Amino acid sequence: MARTFFFVLGSLLLGIFALIPDQDCPVGFCDRVSDCALFEGDCPNNNLTFSVENGGICGCCRACVRFIGPNEACSIEGQRSRLGMDGVVDSGQCLPGYECKDDICAEPNSQQVPCLVKAWNALLKANANPNIRTWLHIPKCEVRRKEETGEETTMFEGFYSHIQCQGGKSGRCYCANPIDGTKLFGYEFQLDVEEKKDMNCACTLEWFERRQRLEHVTLRSELNGNYKSLQCDKDICFCVNGTTTEFIGPFLPKSLWTMLPCYDPEEFPDEMYYPFNSCGHHYNLYRIYADELEAHGTIVSYVNYPDCDPDGTYAPAQVDVDR
Repeated sequence: MARTFFFVLGSLLLGIFALIPDQDCPVGFCDRVSDCALFEGDCPNNNLTFSVENGGICGCCRACVRFIGPNEACSIEGQRSRLGMDGVVDSGQCLPGYECKDDICAEPNSQQVPCLVKAWNALLKANANPNIRTWLHIPKCEVRRKEETGEETTMFEGFYSHIQCQGGKSGRCYCANPIDGTKLFGYEFQLDVEEKKDMNCACTLEWFERRQRLEHVTLRSELNGNYKSLQCDKDICFCVNGTTTEFIGPFLPKSLWTMLPCYDPEEFPDEMYYPFNSCGHHYNLYRIYADELEAHGTIVSYVNYPDCDPDGTYAPAQVDVDR
């Protein structure tokens, strides 16, 4: 009874400010929402409602946010969050990835297919032909609140979940690019993922982001995309919990890495950090060679570095750059 009373009271409190644009929310408003658990829980399973971090009114609490479905009526002026009587936030916005065109939620004209657009179209195919549901890949998507859009409405955007699974219970899960859903390094059987619940692809995602910035990356991942227990970022080595991504023990220079609690002489036989004759081992040899030449005044214009995966093995595709 008391919980119901506080839920209704909290809903009314948020509802008072539901019509106010986010940037006009009263200062310290979220401090008045003392129990975010009142607004959390399982969201309705209707493919239009998602649990969003800071998705509540004024960015308070994780909340269930409801969107307008494809081909349904919409209004740009109506894109303002309101709290429904069922405790779900009505965003007034088309399902992320769709655009409000001529007062209808329509697919965007872009070559890159947003996750929720691809998922919705796949669901339509699966519902039309249930026999293909077992093998049809319906991407898993997530919705995030946009940071400081500068607009007068609360806007949300959709992403591909960084772990995608395909093939049912006997299939595999793999790490994915949150922007376009392409496969990245890291995989594990779906049964193992559901049983162990430790796959996070954290190392693969950081490795990929830093490679996109053309950085030299020395992080190493497990086969499932998690961090290996011993990491060396350039010349500083440390231990990390691959599941929680928490640091363990001190940060030491590479010359002292044998003192780290996670050091294994069988896995790291020498100072090269990667197993002998692996792609990472050869990559580092090339770098040492190039650095020594440059230290003696020779400008290195071409080094055919091998393409490596985050675990230090050779990538499936190798490119021989023209000189």
